[in-house]
Amino acid sequence: MSMARQIFRYGITIAVVVGISLGYAYRQQLFPMFFDANQAEKIIDANNAGSPGEQSPATTVQSVP
Repeated sequence: MSMARQIFRYGITIAVVVGISLGYAYRQQLFPMFFDANQAEKIIDANNAGSPGEQSPATTVQSVP
């Protein structure tokens, strides 16, 4: 009975560690990917517009919350 309880407890701790590491990888990798895609569209739109006034805000906004 104690063996099953140990396996259950280790399974929970492993699941928590894997969940935290997946969440960290999600915040580090997937969110900057979405922000870079949006920023690339802004830069492309500004370059297509052709005015330097529209191009400068798109290149300076790089803050990822």
